[in-house]
Amino acid sequence: MGDTDTAFVQLRIHGRLYPPSGPVKIRVPKGRVYPSDMVPAAGELADIVVSAAVDQVTAEGKKISCRAGCGACCRQLVPLAEPEVYHLRGVVEQMAAERRAEIMRRFSEVQEQLQAAGMLDRLLQSREMGSRERHELGLRYFQLGIACPFLENESCSIYSVRPVECREYLVTSPPEHCGNSSAETVDCVRLEARVSQIIGRLADADRAAGPRWVPLILAMRRSASDEVRQRPRLGHVMLEQLVRGVAGAGK
Repeated sequence: MGDTDTAFVQLRIHGRLYPPSGPVKIRVPKGRVYPSDMVPAAGELADIVVSAAVDQVTAEGKKISCRAGCGACCRQLVPLAEPEVYHLRGVVEQMAAERRAEIMRRFSEVQEQLQAAGMLDRLLQSREMGSRERHELGLRYFQLGIACPFLENESCSIYSVRPVECREYLVTSPPEHCGNSSAETVDCVRLEARVSQIIGRLADADRAAGPRWVPLILAMRRSASDEVRQRPRLGHVMLEQLVRGVAGAGK
């Protein structure tokens, strides 16, 4: 990230201000930047929303059952909005050469498994996929038991920069149920707003069809030339859009 300004953000969720300790500092890129440059800020907003949700379920007498070493959710089909696709590719490109090569090898292996299962071609057309088909394909994918390329020792190896969608997934049901995930066995924590969806709108402001998504396991297939399809905009304007999206989601 280049030059940045600092924004102070505090959100009203469930009638309370979060963080309760006062506004959090969020770095905002100066000038005109790509929506992918706003992913770190989106992650911080998501963390605020998640903390409010955790307080809510705790007040209801429930406990978050997610723990390091429980990687069942890391075998799900994780949808990424296009800004996150570009950001994730940048995370990999900044890795040391040997580490980057290992991660890319894992991505290639996953694609070979998907090809063998007859799912690769359909996943490559995810942009045109409806929510029902995406759900059905997600169930098929989960049954394959394919681990995320970033999963190591059942924990996320890029935890501090993990996708927003991953930050937002928490459950209160017993961990052993996660390996046989269904609406009946897994109790997901409800969030006041889904920042992972809101960030997609930054890249789709001029597109009536709405945000497009790409499966995490296919993020590395994108051509570097795709970057020009993002429309540069002022960083503080995009942060305002993200905050408005979160504030309006619960109304």
